[in-house]
Amino acid sequence: MIRINQVAQSYTLAGSGLAAIHAGALPQVGDQITVPVRRLANGTYAEDGSRSAQGTSDSATFSGTVTYCADLEQPAAPCDGSSATDHYVYSVSGLGVSAMVSAPHGPGPPPKVGSFVQVGVHISGAFAPVAPASWATDPSCTPAYDEQHGNPAGPATTPSLTQTTLSASGQSTSSSLEAVVQTVCPVGSPKLIVSADDIRESGRDLVALDVPSGIDTSKLSPGEAVQAALGVADDGTLSLKGITSDQGASGADDAAQGQGSLAGK
Repeated sequence: MIRINQVAQSYTLAGSGLAAIHAGALPQVGDQITVPVRRLANGTYAEDGSRSAQGTSDSATFSGTVTYCADLEQPAAPCDGSSATDHYVYSVSGLGVSAMVSAPHGPGPPPKVGSFVQVGVHISGAFAPVAPASWATDPSCTPAYDEQHGNPAGPATTPSLTQTTLSASGQSTSSSLEAVVQTVCPVGSPKLIVSADDIRESGRDLVALDVPSGIDTSKLSPGEAVQAALGVADDGTLSLKGITSDQGASGADDAAQGQGSLAGK
């Protein structure tokens, strides 16, 4: 088990892919468990019986699509691993999860946004927040956007994931994304700001996703866990295609919350 998401009230099991499971009480990261589940409207799962534990592990392997990559100290710099002192992270996404992975320095750069990857990770202590050279802000948003004081408040306390192995197998044209709503920018064409990973462990956001017609941003609340459907261009540019609630099992199973390509999900 690689991830707990206290906003969505879910945890993530790693196997060939990633499976997000909603539960009333969450296990510990690193627990090896089996659990009966039922599928919810948005494609994630809920526990459907008692889970059983088979020990713990400090490593895992999983696959997914990279939806974020950044030099945390220098957000405007390329996410290419070129600084020997900066901290590079990327998010690996699947249904109900966008897990932040810390990239080691060398032997190669972090994977590009849109890459479909299989990554091996070491599970260790909580990630220490990294302040950027400057924080992103936008007073035109509602409420006014301030990356330094995002939702949820305070740093995540879940154990962190550090890359040990990495292989990429092509470029995805679409992906799911799990995130926390930060705010909506209504000036001009509406834009949505959500966290760069599912629990905002990185302290960073995906800024200004264009909102297509058919998605009513007034139905989205800051601090809410959501699942989004994204289009991924060849250059890694992300476009919002659909969005739905992932706020606990009840939100994840409420098909009326789905909008855009996720309508009815």
